[in-house]
Amino acid sequence: PISQILPAEGAGEGSGCCLSLSLCGWELQPKTDGDGEMKLLSLDAQVEAAVAVHQPQQLLLAQDCYSTVCEVNFEEKALSFLNFHSYLEESCRIREMLEPGFAPQAILSSWAKVKDLSYGQNSEGLLLQGNVLLSALLLDEDGCPQLCETAVQVEHSLPMNSNERVMIFGLQLLPLSTEATINGTQLELRCQLQLSGCVFLMERQSAISAITADESCPKKRGEDCGLCIYYADQKESVWNIAKKYNSSVSGIREENGLEHDILPQRTMLLIPMC
Repeated sequence: PISQILPAEGAGEGSGCCLSLSLCGWELQPKTDGDGEMKLLSLDAQVEAAVAVHQPQQLLLAQDCYSTVCEVNFEEKALSFLNFHSYLEESCRIREMLEPGFAPQAILSSWAKVKDLSYGQNSEGLLLQGNVLLSALLLDEDGCPQLCETAVQVEHSLPMNSNERVMIFGLQLLPLSTEATINGTQLELRCQLQLSGCVFLMERQSAISAITADESCPKKRGEDCGLCIYYADQKESVWNIAKKYNSSVSGIREENGLEHDILPQRTMLLIPMC
């Protein structure tokens, strides 16, 4: 078991994180027991822990504007930002048959190592690829240990209904268990893998970056009436109605007792004429 406190700048309440562990190195040496006999093994290992922290933030972007006093012009700018999508946690199993070149008599140990992990996008979603090196330590006919290895390419598809660019932080593919079975002169290797990481979408939105008021073009005010009757359609935006009639959103909502910015049904509205 490993217990460690990691400093993470920017982490706070509501933060999410993805943790990845990797083995940097290890040393195995014989060790004497209580009777002074070399029957124990001492293992020292160095493990690197990396954590990717994400803190959700609310962005308020202005995408339209108008003035009840004069005409206005505005400029737009395209913004890119990461939007958290999901935690990735998938498992897969690989199986490979191997010809050792001799008749294996016993299996001493088996293990797996993952390398060259990558991902890309296609029309169906995400395609994750990696290479897994499966290893087994066997005894041959003479009782001598023999090492057998084979590299297996792993592909795992993750369907995603999004056209946005996908980025994954803390991506790792870990061997959970490895098994080996002797089948005549062949060796069957099986490995259970777990894929994990944080999936983000790189989204783009347009927002107002500059506003210019043209005071030389004042808007005409209606002096013959204070209210205008408007028959609105379902799902019509109060903002668009206010902009069309040179009124205010707050004034329309207050005059008609509206609770939402999108009208749930067809209705008659009283529009205050500013």
